[in-house]
Amino acid sequence: MDKTGPRATTTRPTQSSSDHFCGLATMEGSVTALPIIAVKIKVRGGPLCTETYALLDNGSNSVCSASLLECLGINGKKMKPKLTTMHSSKDVDSLIVTALVVTDRDKNVVITLLEVLSRQALPIAKDKIT
Repeated sequence: MDKTGPRATTTRPTQSSSDHFCGLATMEGSVTALPIIAVKIKVRGGPLCTETYALLDNGSNSVCSASLLECLGINGKKMKPKLTTMHSSKDVDSLIVTALVVTDRDKNVVITLLEVLSRQALPIAKDKIT
């Protein structure tokens, strides 16, 4: 993986009334909201497709859960990228997969994710989706 992170080809999605947001309360009491949208995802050229939700964060690498890879019937290559936050930095066990294709429910918008990291679990609580 190069230093610029995963690369993607995309067209600009449009938001609909069915979009959701993941809110993060800051110390000042304001809320930073990231959109969560319903998507379909598959391996490029593969037969299996599943529906899930995607958190849109333009300040992050593409990440998916290990359970999504199981649904798609694929394995990734083991790696240990360095996870850096404002508070710490550490190596984390991950898998990397290539060429996942994400679409909106109607398949109007198609995004090919060339590299996606997989984690056993993602820290997104259902009660934060509004």
